[in-house]
Amino acid sequence: NKQSVQSVVVSARGGMDAAGILRQVAQPLTAASADVGAILAQVVQLALTGQEVYLLVDDAEQLGDSALEALLGLADGSPEGRPHVFLFGEASLIDRLDQLCAEAETETERYHVIELAPYTEDETREYLEQRLEGAGQGIELFTAEQITDIHEHSGAAATGILAFQA
Repeated sequence: NKQSVQSVVVSARGGMDAAGILRQVAQPLTAASADVGAILAQVVQLALTGQEVYLLVDDAEQLGDSALEALLGLADGSPEGRPHVFLFGEASLIDRLDQLCAEAETETERYHVIELAPYTEDETREYLEQRLEGAGQGIELFTAEQITDIHEHSGAAATGILAFQA
């Protein structure tokens, strides 16, 4: 239900530190400032109006450790509310998260991993069709050969998703 969920989509391509990721999250949420406390305060305010916040980070394996720590802080949230944080990335991210969580010496599980199967070519076509429709275009913008090329060069989709416990 789009009325009850506010999605914030961030690309970590090119790497990002804590300040960069927090700026990208704070802006669409209209948080007072780009820090964990202000963002969580805005998440709580949205929760009071019945809205949940979903934070989706693509290419998350490219994030710096400080950015991952900031996202763990957001996912931990506060007793009043927390965003649902989803990291889409390569398997190498799991080792980094394990290390960060071990250093934090917390007894609670802070994330879990769900592996996604790669898209089939038909699923790639459907995804492109949906995205193009949202942009006011049609799938006929691409030839069948171009769609095959996109499918093959994309790696057929994300190979994994890491979802912070919320």
